[in-house]
Amino acid sequence: MLDNLAADRNHVIDIDTEIRDLELRIANLRLERNTAQQRLDAYIYPVLTLPSEVISEIFIRTLPVYPLRPPKTGPSSPTLLSQICSPWREIALSTPQLWRAFSLSFDRHPNSTNSRHQTEFAETWLARSGSCPLSIKIHKKGTDHGKHPYAVIAAHRERWEHLWITSSIIDVPAFRCSTPLLRSLHLDGSLPFRPKQDPLTVAFNRAPLLRTASVPRCAVSSLTIPWAQLTSLTLDGGLFPNFIKTLNHTPNLIHCELKIFDPACNGPQFTMKLERLESLVLRHEHDDVFGGKLKKCYMPEYAVKIMREQIFTPALRSLTVPTTFLGQNTDAVTLTLASFVSNSGCTLEELTIIPPHPFAIRSTSVFSRVFATAVPKLSLQQAPAF
Repeated sequence: MLDNLAADRNHVIDIDTEIRDLELRIANLRLERNTAQQRLDAYIYPVLTLPSEVISEIFIRTLPVYPLRPPKTGPSSPTLLSQICSPWREIALSTPQLWRAFSLSFDRHPNSTNSRHQTEFAETWLARSGSCPLSIKIHKKGTDHGKHPYAVIAAHRERWEHLWITSSIIDVPAFRCSTPLLRSLHLDGSLPFRPKQDPLTVAFNRAPLLRTASVPRCAVSSLTIPWAQLTSLTLDGGLFPNFIKTLNHTPNLIHCELKIFDPACNGPQFTMKLERLESLVLRHEHDDVFGGKLKKCYMPEYAVKIMREQIFTPALRSLTVPTTFLGQNTDAVTLTLASFVSNSGCTLEELTIIPPHPFAIRSTSVFSRVFATAVPKLSLQQAPAF
């Protein structure tokens, strides 16, 4: 019994000794840990030493180049930049350039959940964009006559710089207003029928900086813009005589694209003379392929006459034209282009020929041999297929 008690006493002494050793080891480890933590705490990652202005510029460069519009969420979105850390969120929210470009898509009904969400989104981004000029694309399904869900956009019309509308433009009555910063206007929508005694006029005539416009045929007659200021114009799906009427008011055009609804229509023989035009793209709306079958093409006699006798562009350098505007065969195409160049007095540097349908590429390869010596850069562009 006494021997057992002596053994226990010795064992307790050994345990106490081991505990003191362990406590000393723990104390040393804590000291090492604290020293290492102090070094970590004292270290600042180089990116965090950058001035806020530099980080803002980096943020701006992660987005699509303005006036392109970033997505609302996910990669390349300013929303993502505001979710990384608190300091960066503050920088993102205080950088107006991140929030100056966006797209909106509304349902038919102004009080739908989607429309309310889009309105809240627009209000948020507009507030964050400060006083920056804006690049906005608006798409709306259908037309309603109630409260317009994107009226909040119209309230900032003095900041519009680049505007895309892919809906009925009558939905925004504020378009009949002053837009002092507007530089480009793209309409891809419709105008509802209006009786003669109640004509509709959508006016952007107070837009001193407007230089680029894209207009569908249904809006040309009801649209008022400073045509004489434009340097780039796209007219989509109209009759050639109507295009000529419009183009006679655009003496400063440098680039022009016409998608002609029916070049073979009968009508007054207008002449188009654009002294400064350097690039001309002509397209025929009936050159599209539906289900592999070529849509009926009204024939080229009137179109050929247009090319030979009614278009004068002495400064033209680049021409894109469908074969349906040039003639039935290679000889006719050659003669039409030669007449066009001779009458206009231009020197073509680039010629792109659009065959009547995708399957005609092989048959038109002879154009390369015909025009290779006359035009420095010649190419064949495949017609669109749907």
